[in-house]
Amino acid sequence: MMRRLRTAVALAGIATGLLMGLGTPAQAAAPADRSSATKTASPGWWRFGVYYTSDACHYFGNSLTQTPQFSSYYCVQNVWDTVDQRYYWGLWVYQVS
Repeated sequence: MMRRLRTAVALAGIATGLLMGLGTPAQAAAPADRSSATKTASPGWWRFGVYYTSDACHYFGNSLTQTPQFSSYYCVQNVWDTVDQRYYWGLWVYQVS
């Protein structure tokens, strides 16, 4: 019974996250551990959303880069949740200007 409740709550959280991800992304600086030569924040990078798995993050990244609004993306496991005590996958997209 408790497992079903947890599953239902997790699915509701995922659905909410997906709906929130469909809105306009909030502008944010690129994370510090980005795999690039420079460690400074680059203009144009936006954190689009946070996902439970790497597969989900890459799925949405691939679908977003099929549109003319975003040219590239990357997923990084650096979003810490203090309640769950685990890291989640953050999706960063580069908006074409």
